[in-house]
Amino acid sequence: RYRTLVEQLPLGIYVNALGDPAQARYRSPAIEAISGRSAADWPADAASLGTVVHPDDRARVVEGLATAIAAGERHTAEYRIVRPDGGVAWVLDESFPVTVGAEPCRQGYLLDVTANRAAEERLAHVALHDPLTGLPNRAMFQDDLQLAVSRAEAAGDAVAVLLCDLDDFKLVNDSLGHAAGDTLLLEIARRIAEAVADAGAVARPGGDEFAILLAGLDPAEARAAADVMATRVRAALRLQSELDGTEIYTSGSVGISLCPSDARRPSDLLRHADTALYRAKAAGRDSQQRY
Repeated sequence: RYRTLVEQLPLGIYVNALGDPAQARYRSPAIEAISGRSAADWPADAASLGTVVHPDDRARVVEGLATAIAAGERHTAEYRIVRPDGGVAWVLDESFPVTVGAEPCRQGYLLDVTANRAAEERLAHVALHDPLTGLPNRAMFQDDLQLAVSRAEAAGDAVAVLLCDLDDFKLVNDSLGHAAGDTLLLEIARRIAEAVADAGAVARPGGDEFAILLAGLDPAEARAAADVMATRVRAALRLQSELDGTEIYTSGSVGISLCPSDARRPSDLLRHADTALYRAKAAGRDSQQRY
């Protein structure tokens, strides 16, 4: 009855004898469903386990399991396995020492957590990305800026923050509706991303505002690089298009803040870039200003 119960579980149960060499003493059928291999082929020791673990996880898993076996301790790990057909699955693997009769063994279970991992990744993406454009949101941009500033301090580099938004975007929402406004924002996001390309990172903090991070700049050339990027972005924001039968013309303004010349703290850089953006908008449409 116990064997029937165990073999109905969605867990892959295994028992390995810790001899030299280690040998499989039991494998439940679920191991085949999880790994894509016959239950008999599931590895019995740390070294052979490495042959089925994804290369990026291999060293961590093999070393962790070998250490636990040598110390007679429980071992728990989440890692990716590569199935024979090339597919990848995430598994939770937990094992512990037992004695079967007089024979020292290791018993454990294998659980497919691929769906859980996928759900966690979706939640993480939602938490750090703008739902409309798919660009990083304010939280992710702030994290990236903090990292860029820390690296710049260590390397003696400069960082530039550019904030830009559309001139009179509120008129689009008010006259054509939010659906038309969202369509326009998607196109603007695409154009800004193309303008920045690999030179920096683009985010959408909210509304019609976009943020650009230029990291690893030569301090002597940072101002010029930021000005050039602002000019490229303004060009991308100039758009003549038709929304719901109405012809519209767009332009945008850009505010620039530099580290370390304007500020060294990420919060100050963002605040200064926002001040520069406000001054650019006050100067008229399609304008850019440095702090």
